[in-house]
Amino acid sequence: MMERRLFDWADFNDVDYGHLEFLDCTLKQDIGALKKGTYVESISINYFSGELVVFDSDGNSLAEVTLALIIVETD
Repeated sequence: MMERRLFDWADFNDVDYGHLEFLDCTLKQDIGALKKGTYVESISINYFSGELVVFDSDGNSLAEVTLALIIVETD
């Protein structure tokens, strides 16, 4: 699960197939202007569009990023 590298969370909801909302999150990496260790109310990830959106407790978007899959081959 790629999101485990980005943040920890307490719970999650299935928004739709391939779209999850994670609740009570703490960032493990900087996301946009938000720094590692920051607590946020929720993070939405749509795996089909590659869209990650971070929300505060009022539902305001704090950061929006597009995720890219990078494949690395090892010997």
